[in-house]
Amino acid sequence: MLNMIEIYILLLLVGLSMIFYVVIKNIKERKKVEEIQEIKDKEEILEHKLIGKFEVYKDKEGKYRFRLKAANGEIIAAASQGYSTKQSCLNGIKSVKKNAQEFEVYKDKEGKYRFRLKAANGEIIAAASQGYSTKQSCLNGIESVKKNAPDAPIVEL
Repeated sequence: MLNMIEIYILLLLVGLSMIFYVVIKNIKERKKVEEIQEIKDKEEILEHKLIGKFEVYKDKEGKYRFRLKAANGEIIAAASQGYSTKQSCLNGIKSVKKNAQEFEVYKDKEGKYRFRLKAANGEIIAAASQGYSTKQSCLNGIESVKKNAPDAPIVEL
């Protein structure tokens, strides 16, 4: 038979093991909650840091071209010319990334505002993909290129 001290020790051990079980369970649950929150935080960061992408493709004449798409899928700039090789097209993208600060705003024949991006040598390397009805909306397009171009990945279609 067990004496009173042994019974108390046994009850104490059972109680401690239950407490230990609850503590471990809470730690695991807290860790799961933290992992879920971390995933949500990463998703939110990605949402706010979404950047555009450069798409490289061949046009109807078989020339390589690129276009810069914003994170929402809208084309915000396009190559000003077709390139005979993919490498020269990729060099054009590199130039856009490097020079995405020097823009020229002008009005086209239809009276719409457009922009073009010039390289250091004065050559036009990219232009607005559309005409804008106001100068401010054209400037917004330029800001979108400045934001998206430097870190945009290149996707070959």
